[in-house]
Amino acid sequence: NVSGSGDLNETIATLANGLTAIYEVTVQTPLNYLGSLTNKVVVGSATMDPNAGDCPGCIAKTITPGRANLTIPNVITPDGDGKNDRFVILGIEHYPGALLMIYNRWGNQVYRSVNYDNSWTGEGLSGGTYYYILQVKDSQGTKGYKGWIELLK
Repeated sequence: NVSGSGDLNETIATLANGLTAIYEVTVQTPLNYLGSLTNKVVVGSATMDPNAGDCPGCIAKTITPGRANLTIPNVITPDGDGKNDRFVILGIEHYPGALLMIYNRWGNQVYRSVNYDNSWTGEGLSGGTYYYILQVKDSQGTKGYKGWIELLK
């Protein structure tokens, strides 16, 4: 594990001719990180790769992480104490135009917001279980989330 900025140097065993190795790196970024990362792997070989370009033996890939992961709570307690008073979806600010729909147990829509801004408190509703559908868009298309939320009053 390497945290912060820096280099990770690791040697993988020598491979016999004709064998392939897959080296997978997982990078965990802070929730709101939207920068880019460059992974560069230098591979030594007795023969040159004709597709290597300016850096024989190098494989470099720059990735831009997807939008922030979402953290969706399943309980809110809108009692005015400043704790869990609203349905706050962490990371939603990275998804402009996010559509949130909330339904009661009979399937009636009780709330709808385009460009949801973490403001739903369940105002005017009884305590109980409600169901949500959240749709967010990013460069790869639309992703949907479904779940339940307990409104404790």
